Amino acid sequence: MFVDKDSVIIDNISMGKYLVKVLFGYHKIWSEDSGRTLSFKHIGTLGGIFPKLTLFFRSLSNEELKLLAPILDRENQTVTYDDPVKNRRPMTTYSGDWEIEYENMGRGKPFTCAFIATEKRR
Repeated sequence: MFVDKDSVIIDNISMGKYLVKVLFGYHKIWSEDSGRTLSFKHIGTLGGIFPKLTLFFRSLSNEELKLLAPILDRENQTVTYDDPVKNRRPMTTYSGDWEIEYENMGRGKPFTCAFIATEKRR
């Protein structure tokens, strides 16, 4: 749950003051034996549920972006977040692509970036 400034912490930086919204996703990854039978019954093995946090950043100053860009560019991050089912928990993530739009000099427009767990939720 995104309830306060410390609900999402990435690499020891609290994200609360940079965000306007967080989308919490819990994505089921199925094994290769999964699918539908000829009678349309679902079969298969659930490989795991992989949390994904999509962070909606507000417009950032150049100084703020310089602080956060190395985290967004990194191969992996350590994310601690308030999971609505499992309480506060850490996870190792990889992040999706991010892009920021500038119309004028100064602040960039709001943007999003997703952080996806590298291991299933336990």
